[in-house]
Parts: sequence; C-alpha cells; structure tokens
Amino acid sequence: MSKKSKLKDLMVLLADPDVYHVYSDSGDGFRHEYTIGVRETDSGTMYSMNYSDTGEWYEEVRGVNVFHILNTGSGFRWVDTLPDLTLEYDQMYQLQVFLRFIQDIEASGKYTTKVLKVDEVSSYKF
Repeated sequence: MSKKSKLKDLMVLLADPDVYHVYSDSGDGFRHEYTIGVRETDSGTMYSMNYSDTGEWYEEVRGVNVFHILNTGSGFRWVDTLPDLTLEYDQMYQLQVFLRFIQDIEASGKYTTKVLKVDEVSSYKF
C-alpha cells in the first residue's frame, strides 16, 4: 500500500481542518515558516506540519509535508513521517516546534511547564 493510500484511508474527515501558521524571527522580522493543520478523523486527531508556501523555502519544498502524527486517544502514532533518530539542527527545530504546538493544543491550558536553571542544589524550588 502506498503512502498516499494509507494516509487517505486514515483521513476520513469528520471536520474541516483548523490551520495554524508558525512564524519565527531571526532578527530581520517575522516570517511564515510552517503551516500546521489539525483534523478530527475517524481514527483520532491528525496533526500535519508543512513547509510554508512562501519564498522562505526553495520552490521544491514549498507546501511539502514535514510530519504527520495521529493522537489515537490511547497514544500518538507517526503516520508515514517517522523522524530519524539522528537529527540535523534544522530537523530538531522542526520537531520541537511541532511537538510543542501539539502539547499546547492537547493540554488546553490544563498543564504548565516551567524549566528553571539550577545554579546550586539549594536554589531548586518546587
């Protein structure tokens, strides 16, 4: 079975996708880098991240999918886009953006994570 047919079988849509744009600023203004779609399917919630369709990217990758992951209700499953275990810096950034977005959507404000630098053991507070 091809990638397209597996994905098509999975994407029996129950609702139109919600679309989010990821912007970043590297010192020269904010630019649209990625588009993330969230769809409710008969198998769970599908998250898809694509390169933006802007001049930020070479023409060959504009709009091309980076990741698909499905929340099945009992866990997450990569769909045809399992990241390599060894990542280049840009791939790590992409994965971090994608997973942080999903965490924000899934938690719906129920959980807050704060990372604190520990300067000395006695300075760590719960």
